[in-house]
Amino acid sequence: MKIVLSAVLAMFLVACSDDKPVQESTQASVEKETKVVEAPKAVEVKETTVKVEEPKKVEPKPVEPAPVAVKIEEPKAVTTTKTEVAKVVEEVKPKAQAVVKKIDGGALFGKCIACHGQNGEKAALGKSQIIKGWSSEKVMTAFHGYKAGTYGGAMKGVMKSQIANFSEDELKALASHISKL
Repeated sequence: MKIVLSAVLAMFLVACSDDKPVQESTQASVEKETKVVEAPKAVEVKETTVKVEEPKKVEPKPVEPAPVAVKIEEPKAVTTTKTEVAKVVEEVKPKAQAVVKKIDGGALFGKCIACHGQNGEKAALGKSQIIKGWSSEKVMTAFHGYKAGTYGGAMKGVMKSQIANFSEDELKALASHISKL
C-alpha cells in the first residue's frame, strides 16, 4: 500500500513539475519501485516410491544325527562247575604271584632301615627284637598283629602307624625281603 501511495504522489509531483530532468529521474524511480517482481516458477516435485523388501528369514534346518546301529543281545545263562573255576584259579595264580614279585620289598624296607639297621641287625630304638633271620610267616604274623594292635610291646603304636598304609601284597613283599636278610 505504501508503494502505491508513493507512486501516486510521485506522479502528482511529476505532473506538477515543469522540469524535465527531475521528471525523468522521478519517473525512473517510480518505475523501479513499481516494477512487478515475477515469482519463481513452481518447481514440480515428483513423488518417488522406493520399495525396500525385508530380508527373508532363513530358518536353520535341524541336523539329524546319523542313526547308530546298536545290537543288544540277551544275556546267556552261565553255568560254571567247580572244575572250571579251579582251572581259572590255576591260570590266574601265577599271574597274581608275578604281581607280588613285582613289588620291591627292598625298596619298602628303606623305610625300616633307620630303626632296624641296614640288615635288620638292630633292636629298634633299643626296645624291639632283632628281625634279622625271621621267617616270612613270622614277619607277616607280626605285621597283622601290629595292624590289629595285638602284637608288640612298647613300640606297637609306632609300628602300627608305619605299616598302616601298606597293602597286603606290599606286606608280603616286605616280609619276603626281611626273611632274606
